[in-house]
Amino acid sequence: MRRLILSALCLFSGLVTFAQYEKFDELAQHITQGDRISLEFSVGFEGNQGSIAEGSLTLQGTCYCATAAGMRIIGDGKTQWTVDDAGQEIYIEDGGQLSSLLSNPRVIRNSLSCLSSTYNSLSGIFTTGKNGSTRLRFQLKDIRYAKYSDNPGEFCVDCSEYPEPWVITDLR
Repeated sequence: MRRLILSALCLFSGLVTFAQYEKFDELAQHITQGDRISLEFSVGFEGNQGSIAEGSLTLQGTCYCATAAGMRIIGDGKTQWTVDDAGQEIYIEDGGQLSSLLSNPRVIRNSLSCLSSTYNSLSGIFTTGKNGSTRLRFQLKDIRYAKYSDNPGEFCVDCSEYPEPWVITDLR
């Protein structure tokens, strides 16, 4: 009887783990297909109640546009622009880590733990940093999927549209 109960618990534990990753796998499938994904997010350090950032994110393949704390971070897969509207500054950098993560959702999956999900939200812990030293608590909510958009212009910045007194710093 004890063996039967232990086997049932192991099976139930496996099903719960599968269910937790099902929502992430759906998200990863849409990323891999290059679909358009829109969501709201919050990120903070594990164990702290406050958030590092809260905002919105639009993804399409390896392209992204995140808005948080009055700033926009826009990437086309090769270049990343950080636009600070209040400070009237734009920083241009190489594509960054987010583009490489988006090109391989399996790497993200292997860094996740404590996942929970509902109909259109996903939350958990993302481990990153040197030797997994940083554990970030995240929540993705109001996740919406759409087909690929032919408007790539929203994932790049034309700096000529930002005349003086804007400061543009190219760090590439």
